[in-house]
Amino acid sequence: MLQTLGDLPGRLASALQASPRCPELPAGERAALESLVARSPRGNAYLSLEPGLAVFEHADGLVTWAASGKTAFAVGGVHSAAACSRLLRAFREHVERLGFRQVLLFPVSEPERAGVEGADFQCLAVGSEAFLDPSTFALNGGGKADLRQMLNRGRGRNGLRAEEVRTDVSGESIVRIYDAWLAARPAGHRLQLLVGTPRLNEPFSRRYFLATDARAPQALVTLTPGWAGEGYGVDVMARAPDAPAGAMEVAMTSAIQTIGGEGVRRLSLGACPMYEHVRSANDSRPALRRLLRWVYSSSVTRRLFAFESLPRFKRKFDPVWETSYIAAWPRVGVWSLYVGCRMWGLFGPRSLRTGLSRAD
Repeated sequence: MLQTLGDLPGRLASALQASPRCPELPAGERAALESLVARSPRGNAYLSLEPGLAVFEHADGLVTWAASGKTAFAVGGVHSAAACSRLLRAFREHVERLGFRQVLLFPVSEPERAGVEGADFQCLAVGSEAFLDPSTFALNGGGKADLRQMLNRGRGRNGLRAEEVRTDVSGESIVRIYDAWLAARPAGHRLQLLVGTPRLNEPFSRRYFLATDARAPQALVTLTPGWAGEGYGVDVMARAPDAPAGAMEVAMTSAIQTIGGEGVRRLSLGACPMYEHVRSANDSRPALRRLLRWVYSSSVTRRLFAFESLPRFKRKFDPVWETSYIAAWPRVGVWSLYVGCRMWGLFGPRSLRTGLSRAD
C-alpha cells in the first residue's frame, strides 16, 4: 500500500503529459560501446550496456539514457575523454529539443562535480560511494571484525566456499540465484538504472563469483571493469532467500581477493543512495538536507526503502567513503529527487528483464 501511494504522484504526472520518444540503442551497437565504457573512470559504466537505453553520441563522447515522463536520466555516467561539460551540455540540449524538461545524473563523484556544474546542472550530495584497494585488502584489523565473524560462520559452520565461475559452465546457477533474489524483493524492484543484470547473453568482460554450500549455489557477485582495465565495480549482489549466514560475505571476499591477487588497486563497492558517511559542514540547501535525512531515518520510509541495509553490509569491508551527488537540470528539488527515486525502482515498478538468460 505504501509503495502504491508513493508511486501515485509519478503515475498521475505521466498520465497527464505525453512522453517524448526515447530511441533505444540497437543490440549490435552495445558491443561497439564496450571498450569505451570500460575505460570510464567509474565502477558503474557498464550500465550503459544494459538493454532498453537510448544513446547520444557527440564529438566529445557519449551518454546513454533512459526516460520517464518528461525526465531523461543519464545511465552509466558520462563517457568522455575530455572535460565532460561540453558533452553534458550538448546532451541536455539534445533531449530538451526532443521535449524533455528535466535531466538527471547519478552518481556524480567529487572529481566530476565541477564539470557537471559547468554544464549548468545543479548538484546535491545524496549518498556515499565505498572504495577499497584489493591489492592491499586484508582481514585483520578492528574495522573488519564483523566481516571476520560472518566469514567464520559462512565458511566454518555453514560450509560455504566461493570461486570465480564461467557463464558457459555455471549460467543456470547464476540465473537461478538471480531469479530467486529478484522474486523476494519488494514488488520485484532492484534499483534499476543503478544496478545491472547478469547479462549472460552479453557478458562482455563481466566477472562472476558464486558462493556455494553442500546443497547449491547461494550467493552471486558480479564485477564490471572500469578505469581502463585498472579497476572494477561491484554490480549485482544477489543471494538465495534461504541462503545461510555469511553467503554474501564469502562471495564478496572471494571477488576482492581474486582481483587483488592480480594487482588491481581500485574497486568500487557501489554508491549508497541517501547515506551520509560524513556530514557536510557547508550545506547550501539545509531544508532539503533535513528532508533527506528524515527520509533516510524515518520508520515510515524504512518500510519502503531499507536504505541502511546497503551501507551496513559495505561497512564490514572497512572501505574509504566518497560523497556521491545527484545532478539535475534545470535544478535539484523535491520533485527531481522523487522522480529519480521512482526511476530507480524504489516504489516497485516492474524491473527490466531483457537479456537475463542466453535463451532470450
